[in-house]
Amino acid sequence: MNIFQMPLSAAERCRRYRENLRQSNPEKYDLMKKKNAERTKAKKRKIANMSEDEKLAMRKKWRDAKRNKKDEKVEKLVVPNNDNRQRRKYRSKLLRENRILKEKNKNLCVTNGSLKKTILRYRKKINTLTNQLNQLKTENTVEPTKSPTTPLKKYIEEEIPDISVESKQKIRKKLLETRVLQESLKETYNDSKSNEEKNVLKKLLVSESVKKYNMQFKIRKYLGLKRGIRHYYSIKQKKIRTAKELTKFFERDDISRMTAGKKECVTRQKIKKQKRFLLNTLSNLYKIYRSEGGILSFASFKRYRPFYVVSPHVSNRNTCACIKHANLAFKAQTLKKLGLISSADPNDLISKIVCDIKSKSCMYSECTVCYGKKLSFAFATDTQEVSWLEWTTKNYEYGKSNARKT
Repeated sequence: MNIFQMPLSAAERCRRYRENLRQSNPEKYDLMKKKNAERTKAKKRKIANMSEDEKLAMRKKWRDAKRNKKDEKVEKLVVPNNDNRQRRKYRSKLLRENRILKEKNKNLCVTNGSLKKTILRYRKKINTLTNQLNQLKTENTVEPTKSPTTPLKKYIEEEIPDISVESKQKIRKKLLETRVLQESLKETYNDSKSNEEKNVLKKLLVSESVKKYNMQFKIRKYLGLKRGIRHYYSIKQKKIRTAKELTKFFERDDISRMTAGKKECVTRQKIKKQKRFLLNTLSNLYKIYRSEGGILSFASFKRYRPFYVVSPHVSNRNTCACIKHANLAFKAQTLKKLGLISSADPNDLISKIVCDIKSKSCMYSECTVCYGKKLSFAFATDTQEVSWLEWTTKNYEYGKSNARKT
């Protein structure tokens, strides 16, 4: 019999007390459990009252608990032996390590990409600074000064050695004058600070004498120019001139008409203008423009149209329309879609059956030449129904006296 026994710990004494209390006094045991639960609930904090760091820690704790609970359920369903359990634990450990390594690899790839861009940027900067340094070294290099007569003497001795001394002196003098003039022009051009001063010297290239003897390249070499003279044309002035010409064209009474409504105005860039409606389509007006000698394309013709010259629409018409002419145009458009006539423009159709659309006798059927002339149709064999738009008049009663007006 072992006389010496280890003393009980506080946790063991509490457990024995609870077991004895549950057997001897169940009501007191239930009351104690209820108080403990209330105390635990009072100490527990809601996640809404926590800081951001505490929220992250609590959510991680919940995820771990949920994962452990799921693992426990799987273990209860399938009771493996010890080897399978160890193998599964080892596999889960490898998966966790693999996931961590993948995250690290991803972060390292991002860091590597940013470092590559930084290296490329610094390499470009190094190349730029190296080029600037080489340029400064070249500019600061002092070349030994040579007399202008030195190369001339060498040239005369090599090219024309069999002439007399007096002839050599004359030739050397002429060549020296040319060489001094060349160096003087080059130094003057390099010392010029403004483009206006340089352009004065560049005008030497476009003189008639230089062009006559084809000396542009040599003069350009004397001045030290890297390229020929540039001709700058005023594109803005050309655009303004084109816009003014087209504005006059579109404001003609045979091209557009002025609106009569007080509210039919349009404003753009604080410029208020009365609207003008085109009397024909843009394609037909472009034909008139080209027949009068216009050189612009159709796209430029549309682009330079004034903003207050617009095409008429039924939705924004504030005045009455001419019923006869509008209905005739609607019918012509429908016949053109069916392929019965060649043009949808009423003016073109009228010009085919009269001699002159500006002649009164022709338009009033008094001309003996075109009287009775009819328009030719390409009649189709099918009998399909055709519809077209048409303006009509209606009577409405309005006002205090209920007057009927059209």
